[in-house]
Amino acid sequence: RPLSVGGSGAVDPSVFKGFDYTALGHLHNPQKVGCEEIRYSGSLMKYSFDEAKHKKCVYIVDMDQYGKVNIKGVELKPRRDIRCIEGCLDELKKGPKPGENKDDYIMATVKDKKAILDVYGQLRCIYPNLLHVERPQYDASGNICSPGENYKKMNDVDLFSSFYKQVTDNEISKEQGETLKELLDKYYQELREA
Repeated sequence: RPLSVGGSGAVDPSVFKGFDYTALGHLHNPQKVGCEEIRYSGSLMKYSFDEAKHKKCVYIVDMDQYGKVNIKGVELKPRRDIRCIEGCLDELKKGPKPGENKDDYIMATVKDKKAILDVYGQLRCIYPNLLHVERPQYDASGNICSPGENYKKMNDVDLFSSFYKQVTDNEISKEQGETLKELLDKYYQELREA
C-alpha cells in the first residue's frame, strides 16, 4: 500500500527506520507498514458496511529506556457490531446464529428470486437495528442482472415490458401493452390537469 504523509505522496517505509516507533495517521483498517514499529492505528469504530470484517483495536506501545518497543494489540468489541448477512428471507428470519447479536447494525442481502412484500419490515422484527436491505436483481433464468444504462432511454411501456420479461420470462401481449399505454396516458393527463 502506498504511504502518504501530509499530502507528499508515496513515502518509502525505510524513511522511518531511524525511529523507535512510528504512529501514522489512521486508515480505517489498522495495519503495519514494512515492520512492526511502523503502524496505522485504524479507526476505533466501524463507520460503514465496507468495514464489517475489520477487527478494530488499540495498540499499547511500551518503550524501554533504550528504545526497545513492545507492542500489544487489544481488540475493541463494541456492544453492537456492524455485520452483513445474506440468504433467502426464510433463512434470515431464523435469526442470528449462535454467537451473533441480533442488536448489531445489519445490512441484509436477500437472495430470493421471487417478489416479496415488506422485506425490510419482516427483517426489522428480528434485527431491530437493520439499516439496509439489498435485493440482487435476477432474470427469469436465475442469473443476476442489472438494467444497465439503457433503461434511462426507455419509455414507460418499454421499461415495464422489460421488467415483466425479467421477472416472468414472458413478453407482455400486444393487448397488455396497449392497456398499459392507455392507463399511463390517462394518468399523465390527470397529472397535467391537476
